[in-house]
Amino acid sequence: MIKEIHIVYSEDSNLNADDLLAQSRVFQEKNIAYYPYFGKQEFKASFTNNQNLLLEYIVKKSNPTNIDQDRGEFLQNFQSCLQIMDVSNELIIIDPYFLKKKPNESLEEVQSRLDLFEAMISQVKNGLTMIRIITAQNNINRDYEQQFRVRMQSINPNIEISHHCTNEIHDRFWINPINKKGLVIGTSLNGILKKYSFFDNLRDDDVGEILEVITELFPNLLH
Repeated sequence: MIKEIHIVYSEDSNLNADDLLAQSRVFQEKNIAYYPYFGKQEFKASFTNNQNLLLEYIVKKSNPTNIDQDRGEFLQNFQSCLQIMDVSNELIIIDPYFLKKKPNESLEEVQSRLDLFEAMISQVKNGLTMIRIITAQNNINRDYEQQFRVRMQSINPNIEISHHCTNEIHDRFWINPINKKGLVIGTSLNGILKKYSFFDNLRDDDVGEILEVITELFPNLLH
């Protein structure tokens, strides 16, 4: 049951006080709390103080003309989600295709994927000591896994990489097991900016449920 709704209006919206009051009454009749915002910045400021709000970002399908701009926008928004997660020393990445490499994938494409991941964690990489990857056994490419390990060692020699296999989790999550914060992302690394997708911070109770599933699947994984 929906208890509250948050609507972000354009900063140049011509809504007035009467419009907002009328909208509020509609939701009040349904016992739903209504929170209007004007512009993303106002919403982000509120989100920082309310960790249980959802802030969904759409990742565009880019093209060569706009790739740099779209990549920069994606990284800025993704790093905002990581900041909310408050990642410190440990990160769990759940992705059935994280270590997969297509047979015809070129070295340039592999390096581009590693570059993107490094940029995604650029603000937290110095403090990381452990990245745990939960993925599907049949999708692990050993050459790519080794390339990933070498790249992580090059940016922070203190980062330890471990991978754990299961076919029981379909979706993709990034989890901070220390603070129990996380995000969901709609595509794997090799799909970012190639297809339309999304990412979003998770509610605290959803993160708790995911950690319970991880504990059931891997009893000794979390300390």
